[in-house]
Amino acid sequence: MPKGIVYAAMILMILAMIPPAVIARSRAVPSDRRRIHLIQDMDNQGKFRAQAVNDIYKDGRAMRPVIAGTVAQSELDLDAH
Repeated sequence: MPKGIVYAAMILMILAMIPPAVIARSRAVPSDRRRIHLIQDMDNQGKFRAQAVNDIYKDGRAMRPVIAGTVAQSELDLDAH
């Protein structure tokens, strides 16, 4: 077998191992950047943290007060109605 073919095959094998090595490194090393999402689920939606300031509402709260007369689903069996 000619040496040129052997060397070309070795170079191609080494080049073929680069993408899996880069992918493995990117999965193993933690990063501060956000992940790339091909399908935009609710991961990237805007939200307000509880107890945070929110300028949209007059009272300036992001967490809305409980509406009078509402019952939590976990307490439905405790409600007389």
